[in-house]
Amino acid sequence: MTIQTAEDPSPCPAGGTYEINASGGTPPYTYEVVPPSPPGTVVSPSGEVTVGQQAQPGSEVRVKVRDSGQPRQRTASTNPVG
Repeated sequence: MTIQTAEDPSPCPAGGTYEINASGGTPPYTYEVVPPSPPGTVVSPSGEVTVGQQAQPGSEVRVKVRDSGQPRQRTASTNPVG
């Protein structure tokens, strides 16, 4: 299973958005923001990431993606905040 960004989010500013796309494995996919992501960072069920308003330049957004297959596959995407 792989993750690609729809566009280059480097660096994505506080309050900015970008989209990640999973492929491989078994859809549908589950997206989850995980530490050390800035507070307030969220990801929609379709993979659109919104960086928290208080994110500091140099911090990172990390999103974990899981598929629906058995056994489940998972991978993660890490993108900088700038």
